[in-house]
Amino acid sequence: MLNNIFLTAVSIFALSGCGDLFDSSSGPDDTTLQGQSVNDSSNSNSNINIGSSNAEGWDELEIQVVALINDIRSEGYDCASRGYFPPAPPLDYNDILRESGMAHAIDMANRGYFDHMSPDGVSPTTRMVEAGYDPYALVLENIAGGQSTPASAVRAWLDSDGHCANIMHPDAEDIGLAYYFDEDSIYKHYWVHNGGRIMR
Repeated sequence: MLNNIFLTAVSIFALSGCGDLFDSSSGPDDTTLQGQSVNDSSNSNSNINIGSSNAEGWDELEIQVVALINDIRSEGYDCASRGYFPPAPPLDYNDILRESGMAHAIDMANRGYFDHMSPDGVSPTTRMVEAGYDPYALVLENIAGGQSTPASAVRAWLDSDGHCANIMHPDAEDIGLAYYFDEDSIYKHYWVHNGGRIMR
């Protein structure tokens, strides 16, 4: 059933130099950040006519991605080189993770880069902690650029083993999903999936 959702072919290019697992520079020793990125600069035709960061309809696109991710988690998924992940519990929506992701999506569009690290060296961990996601036991991030629909963004992540593993991470409990559109930016469409688990 899920395969029918993703019939659209998506051309993706994994960015070189984007590691699968980074040790966190702060927090407990066993805390990790997993970062993945995917872009599709060939998909410049927007199906959405939106002009501001508070544009009507963006939240619906974000909700669709979260629903797709939770559906995939509920069924389990084979992430190829990362192995098969059995069904996992649904992720709880977290506004702090969404806020952190939105700030990063806007920054990438405005400053013309596509990376987990900002040009001034701010990491995903730092962004999430500064937004208030702390103390954390796990944080992870997937980014995508150029995909104009929720299904194509999720399909791109599933087609990349590291992104897929982040979606299926068995220890993740929370999700924040940000979508940003800027007609004048390099990729036009920016998606940030932040996830994690708060330390108890």
